[in-house]
Amino acid sequence: MSENLGSSTPNWQSMLSGPRITLRPLLREDFESLYAVASDPLLWEQHPNPDRYKREVFEGFFELAMASKGALAVIRNADSKIVGSSRFYDFREAERDVVIGFTFLARECWGGSLNAELKSLMLNHAFRFVDRVEFHVGPKNNRSQRALAKIGARSLGERDRPVPGGGVTRSAVFELTAEDLLKNGGLGFRIVVDVPTQGARFIHGEETVAQFQVSTSAVGVGNEAGSNRTPPGVLRVEGRIGDDVPTGTIFRGRVSTGEVFAGGESESTSDADADAAEDLVLTRILWLGGIERENANTRERLIYLHGTNQENLLGTPASHGCIRFRNRDILTLFACTPLGTRVEIIE
Repeated sequence: MSENLGSSTPNWQSMLSGPRITLRPLLREDFESLYAVASDPLLWEQHPNPDRYKREVFEGFFELAMASKGALAVIRNADSKIVGSSRFYDFREAERDVVIGFTFLARECWGGSLNAELKSLMLNHAFRFVDRVEFHVGPKNNRSQRALAKIGARSLGERDRPVPGGGVTRSAVFELTAEDLLKNGGLGFRIVVDVPTQGARFIHGEETVAQFQVSTSAVGVGNEAGSNRTPPGVLRVEGRIGDDVPTGTIFRGRVSTGEVFAGGESESTSDADADAAEDLVLTRILWLGGIERENANTRERLIYLHGTNQENLLGTPASHGCIRFRNRDILTLFACTPLGTRVEIIE
């Protein structure tokens, strides 16, 4: 599980970056760009407010988003274009829950994995502070309801709820916990580590979302305790450690020391120096557990995906059993990898 839960005051407008999208606070000057997306009538055909494509209606929606202090713009990294929006709201500190809703994406983003990346970024952020997330969708929005059921969210039926400015709206309500993600295999993402090529792919369905250079064990693959070998087979992410610590933060025993590796990204370090350097666990940790009989001891062996101080050795087998990543790459991977994500290590 996340070991940073409840560690700081929630900021529901944090910048959250994944391989293909970045979420940032919605700004007033975003109106025209966001309305260019929202003016498509087909976005709202299954929505309780099907006329939201009209400018005067969307203006009211936008004002409520700005007032919420939880609205986010969805930016496509490839062209820095706004392609949608989503929102955190109704945070209840005592009950440790929050709602995610008012989400829409340009139709050009439908049918792929961008929506899963968006949900993953938001859920990973939310579960730092809460135990439970609700989703509110239109009762006739079958597309969104099917998507939520697919990730293991439970239906709580329909509910009338007040809306800002007066009145009520009826929503289909779903809930999800971090334990649900762990049990249900995350959000359909998987990480495939290819030992022969020393590469890793972040995949959703059949779509490769991102690729990384890695370093697995210097002494090969295996499951024996104390062997320093990388475990092969099918595993899953069972722990997420390091939210919000600076890049290069040094961990010992999975606890931040408060120190930051002075070398930063260590590409300039000579091979000789890197070979002699201590094997540091840096930046973020994704703690693996085995789900096959042969690798069932993986969690107890303390096998992680983590950043490294020996980045110039990436692409070669050099670790003590873990899978090392470039520090900027583990930041990206961590941000959109939920608990339960399937990890395949191929010999």
